[in-house]
Amino acid sequence: MHEKEILTSQEKQQLNAYCSEEIYQYGKNYLKLKEIFDSYGYRMPVECWHNFRDSWFHYRKLYTRKERISVLNEKYAMEEHLLRAWKDAIIFLLQEISQGLEFWYLKGTNFVGAEETMDTRIEGIINEVHANIDQGIDPKQFNWSRAIIDGYEGVDEQMLYMCCYYYYKKFISSKDMDDILQKLLHSLKDLVLMIRYSGTNIKRPNDPYEYMTKLLDLLQEINEKLRRNGALFLLPIGPVVSVCMEYQ
Repeated sequence: MHEKEILTSQEKQQLNAYCSEEIYQYGKNYLKLKEIFDSYGYRMPVECWHNFRDSWFHYRKLYTRKERISVLNEKYAMEEHLLRAWKDAIIFLLQEISQGLEFWYLKGTNFVGAEETMDTRIEGIINEVHANIDQGIDPKQFNWSRAIIDGYEGVDEQMLYMCCYYYYKKFISSKDMDDILQKLLHSLKDLVLMIRYSGTNIKRPNDPYEYMTKLLDLLQEINEKLRRNGALFLLPIGPVVSVCMEYQ
């Protein structure tokens, strides 16, 4: 291939159409992933937006290039930014969920004597929340931590986190739950390693969204195993509850 070889008009048109479709597909999948972030209460990392923005920079430069090598370099750079944005978003989500699970698995059962500090009001709140869930309200739809703030006068964030902790201790914590959390943590970390390891390979994946299927399967397993007794809503607040309880 000669360094100054010029693309034909048809080749340039096909390449531009391919790249625009890549950006469009990323946007569609990005919105799906953002819905998952929102459902768990997490915010997507700003780096994903930066990489998406940079992909447009290289896409626009396609229209100013004529030499084949120069055009292909812009195409590959665009693809790299899209792939990096996608992988970073999935890894970030997996790590956030892992961090929430690790608190409940490693520290949620280790506050010695914490039950002794639970006052009657907190006990009444968590009993009422559990009764609502026990009556058939789907915990996946019923964000009981939000309901505590909305439904009880004078419940600030400090008391909310204490309620969450005592709720976990009284209605969720068990040997079976510890086993479930341990297995989920292993699955989350395995998927992170798989994605990171793929980044060390020179060859790009045939389908940049192939990990989305693995992610959705894992999230379905998490939802099914943590839906009972409202444990699912403990995920995003684990680190904050940890800090709150350590200063009691």
